[in-house]
Amino acid sequence: MDDAAQMLLAIAGQLERAQELSNVAEELSGELATLTGMGRSDEDGATVTVDHQGIVIDVAFSDAIRDADGPTVSEWVMSATTRAIEDLQKQAEPIRAAILQPHLAAPAVDFSARIDELFERVQRLDAETSAATPVKDEFEGGSR
Repeated sequence: MDDAAQMLLAIAGQLERAQELSNVAEELSGELATLTGMGRSDEDGATVTVDHQGIVIDVAFSDAIRDADGPTVSEWVMSATTRAIEDLQKQAEPIRAAILQPHLAAPAVDFSARIDELFERVQRLDAETSAATPVKDEFEGGSR
């Protein structure tokens, strides 16, 4: 099998692998899309739920909100949101690892050295061919 055919087979293999990884990414996206995270503030003043992207989808307050001022409520919401996102990340990590791990072990193929080698061979062949068949310059013997 010649070098060009080997390269084409390798490229076809990489395209197949890319399609496989695309399918894995789609599966991972579907699994992650079902997740929600929940977090509570230190004083349980606020509970926040976030969707799979970390966007707040629900905020609930305890009865303690009646006696709380604005900055306190703000702190409750911010800390509960941070904890909800952390909860989401903790849930997502094992799913990511389980789905992606089998696909991350294969090393990437670097064709750059091989392409350089083939290019040099083509240049050599071109030079040999040019040397074997002299090309007449259209300006030879004429004025420029």
